[in-house]
Amino acid sequence: MSLLRNSEKCVEVPHHVTGFWRPIYTGDPLTTGSIGAGLIISPYTKTCLHDTDEKLKVLINNSILEHTTLKTALEKLLEHNKEIMGTILVNEPLPVRVGYATSSTITLSTLLALKEKLGLPSTSLAQIAHVAEVINKTGLGDVLSIYSGYGLTVRTKPGAPGIGEVISVRVPASISIITCALGVMSTQAMLTSYGAYLEKIGEEIFNKFIEEIELSNFLRLAKEFSTRIGFLNDELNKQITSICKNCLGFYAKKKVLTILVEDAYTTEIVEKILKTKLCVMGVHVHYPVNTNKFTES
Repeated sequence: MSLLRNSEKCVEVPHHVTGFWRPIYTGDPLTTGSIGAGLIISPYTKTCLHDTDEKLKVLINNSILEHTTLKTALEKLLEHNKEIMGTILVNEPLPVRVGYATSSTITLSTLLALKEKLGLPSTSLAQIAHVAEVINKTGLGDVLSIYSGYGLTVRTKPGAPGIGEVISVRVPASISIITCALGVMSTQAMLTSYGAYLEKIGEEIFNKFIEEIELSNFLRLAKEFSTRIGFLNDELNKQITSICKNCLGFYAKKKVLTILVEDAYTTEIVEKILKTKLCVMGVHVHYPVNTNKFTES
C-alpha cells in the first residue's frame, strides 16, 4: 500500500547491469526484446510526483527533461490522457549512457509514480516504458529485468513485462558488486556497432548458461561474452586480472566494468581500482537487490 505525504508520491527502482544478451526483433515493440542475464543492483533511482495545478513538468537531477525515451513514454500516456498535472522530480544517482540501465530506471520510475493519477495497472505502465525503450533503441531487456526480476535475473523470453519471462536467482548478501565507469557509450551506438556479433555470440553464450543457471557460470560466461564482443580488451583484462586475485569474477558491459567480491575484500579491490585511474566517473559499490518489490514512500 502506498503512503502519500504532503501530496507527494515517490517510487524507487533498482538498476540493472546485464552480463550477456541476444537481441530479438519481431517488428512489434511489445514482443521485441532480448534473452540474456544480468544483475539487479543498488542504488535506486528515486522519482517523486508533486501534485500541482500546472501541466506536467519533469526535472531529472534538477534539470529540465531532456530524455528522449521518457518523452516518448509520456507522449504515449497523453494519447489517452489529455492533461497530466504535477511536477516529477527524478534523482538518478548513477552516470547515464554508460551501462547501468538508467534510461529504463528513469522512465519506469516516472511512469510508476504517475500510477495512481492515471489509474493504470503497473504492468501496463511498465509495458509503455519497454516500448519507449525499444522505439528509441535505448534498451531491449532492462525494463523486463528490473520490473519482473531480482538478484541474478535471466530473461528466457523476450518482450515487455507481462509478455517476456524471467527466472531469478538470489545473489548472496555477502557479495559486493563494484563498478567502474570507463567512459560513455549509448545503447543505440552499441546496437548499431555490434548488432551482428551480439546476435551470434549472445545466443551461443545464452545456450551455455541456460544449462547451468548459477552465479559462477554467469560470471564466467559474462566475461567470455564481453571479451569476444570487445567490451573487455586484452589490456583491460590484464589490468583487472592483476588486481583481482580475491575477486569472484568480473566482466564489462558497454562502458561499465563490473567486479564481484566477497564483502571482506571490497575495500582492498576499490583501492586497487582507484590506483589504476581507469574510472572516469568514480568507483561505485553496490549490493544485490534480492526482492522484486518496488519501494514506495
